[in-house]
This record gives sequence, C-alpha cells and structure tokens, in this order.
Amino acid sequence: MRSDCWRRSPRRAASICLPEARTFIFVGILGGFTTFSSYMLDTFTLGHGGDHALAFWNVALQTGFGLAAVWAGYRLGIAIP
Repeated sequence: MRSDCWRRSPRRAASICLPEARTFIFVGILGGFTTFSSYMLDTFTLGHGGDHALAFWNVALQTGFGLAAVWAGYRLGIAIP
C-alpha cells in the first residue's frame, strides 16, 4: 500500500489503496459516522419534539444493547479456540 493514499481524495484513494484499506475507510470509518449521526438525530428529534422520556430511553437502551453486544462478542471470541 502506498503511504500517501490516505492524503488523496476518496476517488483517488479508492484506486490506489488496498481493498482492505478501502473497506476499512469507507465501511468502517464513514459507516460509523453515519450510524452515529442517525442515532443522535433520532434522539435530538425526540427531545426537540418534547418526548424527553423517549429520547432518554433511546440513548439508554441503544447504549445498553450496544455494550451488551460488544461484551457478548468479546466473550464469544475468547471461547472460540
């Protein structure tokens, strides 16, 4: 992989970087931004609309389920030889 592929435009980086690096950039990093943005927009919309309890439970449950899923995946990863 060329070391300067990270500094180029997305179109140029896509043609230069390894496929694994492209997947990490476009799915991992950029996908994470859009998921978080959707999560925060939903929460903001609920709170702004006056549904403060729903906004709270949206944050609490999504964060709780997310942490539980990470914990379960970690434990499963340890258990698999």
